[in-house]
Amino acid sequence: MLIFKKRSRPMIRRLLALMLPIITSQAAIVGMNFFDTAMSGKYGAADLAGVAAGSNLWMIVLTSVSGILMAAMPLIANLLGKGGKTEVTAVVRKGLCLGFVFDVILLSAGITLVPLLLGNIGLESRVYDVAIGYLIAIAFGVPAIFASVLLRSFVDTLGHTTLSMKIFLFALPVNALLNYCFIFGAFGVPEFGGAGAGITTSATYWLILFMYVYNVCRRSPFKEYGIFAFGTSRYETSEKATVQINNTKSISYLEYLRIGIPLGLSIMLETSVFSITAFLVAKFGTTALAAHQAAVNFSTLIYMVPMGFSMAATILIGYEYGGKNYQAVRDYIKICLEMSCTIGIVYIIIEIFACHQIAALYSNDVMVTELVAQLILLACIWQMGDMLSAPCQGITRGMKDVNATLIASGIAYWLICLPVGYILDYGFNIGLYSYWLSLDAGVLVSAFVILLRLRYDMKTLLH
Repeated sequence: MLIFKKRSRPMIRRLLALMLPIITSQAAIVGMNFFDTAMSGKYGAADLAGVAAGSNLWMIVLTSVSGILMAAMPLIANLLGKGGKTEVTAVVRKGLCLGFVFDVILLSAGITLVPLLLGNIGLESRVYDVAIGYLIAIAFGVPAIFASVLLRSFVDTLGHTTLSMKIFLFALPVNALLNYCFIFGAFGVPEFGGAGAGITTSATYWLILFMYVYNVCRRSPFKEYGIFAFGTSRYETSEKATVQINNTKSISYLEYLRIGIPLGLSIMLETSVFSITAFLVAKFGTTALAAHQAAVNFSTLIYMVPMGFSMAATILIGYEYGGKNYQAVRDYIKICLEMSCTIGIVYIIIEIFACHQIAALYSNDVMVTELVAQLILLACIWQMGDMLSAPCQGITRGMKDVNATLIASGIAYWLICLPVGYILDYGFNIGLYSYWLSLDAGVLVSAFVILLRLRYDMKTLLH
């Protein structure tokens, strides 16, 4: 294995220097979702189910738009690899403008579509009220959420993942405190129940956005790019000479969307299946929906590890690929996959032996916790696929092969996962477990397809 060879040590250190802060940031983000879910569950099963319904609908939108905006990451990485720093500012500004456009579209569409969608999935009255309240509160934070995604992509791609880690670690206890206040009512704050989790999320992301803007405007090396100066940045003081030296062309909105739309669609295809599954599970009752949401939330927490490999791979592969250092690209591919699989095996073993203790963190209801423990064991199967598919997705993004993940998601989740779940549910009456077994099948197929695509890329793009 390449990870045990001496020549790989500098590359492993570089990977870990980027990846560990990314994982910590992801852990903090998922931790905020954990507090939303767990505190809503402690308030009541109906509130947990309402937050589950609202957040699953919101996640389809959030991950889709975030995927489009995160096109900035491979674009910036490739430009830095080529030495094209003059174009980085334009990429970030275009991303911010696109984010604003999406804000307006989504807020306008949500006013009419959200009540219609939630009103037709058979939610209990109390669950429906919590879900609507949660989404209304989230709407006030949408501009901050999208802008934060873009600025984080900029900061992380420049290699300063530690800054993002500090920002999200600072926001995590703030989020927990605000959840306590708005969900349960404390320190003079009204008691909102599960809907309070939406208020907290919006407030937290406005705080996160403020911290990003402050650092981008005041600290080096970010301030040299002049993202919010709307004048000439340090790297644009001699733009004619610089453009001639770097031989780079300005990134247009069409180029941004050419990379971003397939990324957004691929993430939407994947996350929408999880959200649709939650709606399908709702028919089995509040206990089943609450257990489903808790198990998915924990699995999302675990997913931060392969996600860390994915984001770090995009940055490193994008930089080396932009600089046409293909041997380094090959080495990073092997290192990412070997490390991801090794770490993944360890945490799956831990989950198998600690599933009941994990379930107890989410609810005091014995029926809910027993069901959560069973679902966590089923989740271990799809986590095997995540060990491979997530790093591969980051690798192909770094090489600007944005269609790879789109193809894998389309085949795995919409041609395999949903049909299998429907057949197991209505054909074999397996109930809730139908959709978890279908998710296992979908993720494993996705991993297989993306591996085939990566093998193809290595034979074509790297020769």
